[in-house]
Amino acid sequence: MSRTALENCGNKRSPFCLWIIVIAISLASTGLVGIQPATVWAQEEAATENAPVQPPENTPESDPTEENELGKKFDRTVFNAMMRKGQQKEAAEKIDALLADDPTDANALSMSLTLARLVVAKDPSAAGARLSVAVDRVLAMKSVNSQTASLLATSTDYIVPFLTSLPLAERVGIIDRILGRLNDESKSQFASSIQLLVARKARILMQGSQEANAKAILDEQAQTLLSRVDVSNSPSVMSLVRFTGIYNSVLSNHYPEASKKLNGEAESIALKMFDKEKPDVADFTPLYTLKSAEIRSLTKSNPTAGEILLKELDSQFEKLKQQSSENESSEFQTLAKNMQSLHSGIEPALMREKMIGTEPIKIDAASFVGMSPTTMEDLKGKVVLIDFWAVWCGPCIATFPHLIEWHEEFSDRGLVILGATRFYGYQWDDEKGKAVVGKDVSPKAELAMLEKFRESHKLHHGFFVSPKTSTYSKDFGVSGIPQAVLIDKQGKIRMIRVGSGEANAKALHAKIAELLAE
Repeated sequence: MSRTALENCGNKRSPFCLWIIVIAISLASTGLVGIQPATVWAQEEAATENAPVQPPENTPESDPTEENELGKKFDRTVFNAMMRKGQQKEAAEKIDALLADDPTDANALSMSLTLARLVVAKDPSAAGARLSVAVDRVLAMKSVNSQTASLLATSTDYIVPFLTSLPLAERVGIIDRILGRLNDESKSQFASSIQLLVARKARILMQGSQEANAKAILDEQAQTLLSRVDVSNSPSVMSLVRFTGIYNSVLSNHYPEASKKLNGEAESIALKMFDKEKPDVADFTPLYTLKSAEIRSLTKSNPTAGEILLKELDSQFEKLKQQSSENESSEFQTLAKNMQSLHSGIEPALMREKMIGTEPIKIDAASFVGMSPTTMEDLKGKVVLIDFWAVWCGPCIATFPHLIEWHEEFSDRGLVILGATRFYGYQWDDEKGKAVVGKDVSPKAELAMLEKFRESHKLHHGFFVSPKTSTYSKDFGVSGIPQAVLIDKQGKIRMIRVGSGEANAKALHAKIAELLAE
């Protein structure tokens, strides 16, 4: 990886340079970096604490102890304070000084990668060069520990969804380079990172229509894990269970029978592990991990089937509760909360399922943005898509390209898209050109923000904003956003989908075309 080549990224938009910029963003998701990316799937609408964490520059107020922090020895706390102050240049100098003394300083490398992520939009060339130095130093280390292995593995996060223009061989080559470095070390030590990289490689091959090759490398990994599994060894069972989830997510659409077979083998092993006179939390965890993933998947597609599986898992959890001596432990309490979370997720899904074929409730709007006031009665004879969203929701924004495409393709044929949102206390920052958290934001200011937000994303459809006391989203069973509700020409709900994944987008597109043809 040539630093000179990377420093020219600001003047070139080559696929490799794009990769460098994208990696700078993705590295924020590693355990070494203090800023977490938005989750890919649905987020709780009612709780703004589940919103994607904003970069420090969006924090409306500085920490009152910030001035004192800046005078301390340079560490992560001081670095965060400097980011809130917009002192990227000064922080860069301090980081580089640390790395000059010790090129393998993990904390300094972590802060350097965070800094690259924060400045990539304004200075991609500098971000790319900084990233190059950090990643090359990690690869050049005499030994790699679990943290650095995880950093390298998660640095590939964005190759799959975004670097589709980079030739397949080059994208696979990126993965193979990192895999080669980890395979030079102890394979067992980096099993989870290697699994992640193998999954990334398989996804890239799937994108290149090399489904058979993708299946081959995942099958090889599955057989390796099956050959090593030991029901008396919890980590080996958990490794198989985690990989089964990866296998299903990559291959289930193309190879459903193979996915079903591996899932069955993993479940059989997990049940054997749990089949003890007095099982403990560790014995139950693989079974819970496997079945909860299946239940959550069914919650989106077939909640009735998900409810049946949840009842089975409930009975197994009850056995654990009655026979375990760990009921007061923090691990057991966490497990109990997770079980309750499964119930909390399935209940609104069952509610949404029962809504299919019924008439939607009336629109509850305090204000309309980018459109004239309307009612469901006004929209009879049209196919209506109600999109529940929020300005802070990354997955919601990820659906915008689809909404724009669907408007352009279907609006002349009778599709009407309505965005449904609420007041969240955001205002528009003209300097940054985006919505930011505000303090005591008035409804008027927030509506002005929505106008500019709509314009900045080049959206064709309008929004309506429900009053703060409204139960509109709750009455639609909204537990996570984005949620799309499709209503036919007769005013009946025909489809509800939660999440921003491509599977949902394809299902909605097909259903829109079907309803318009009726």
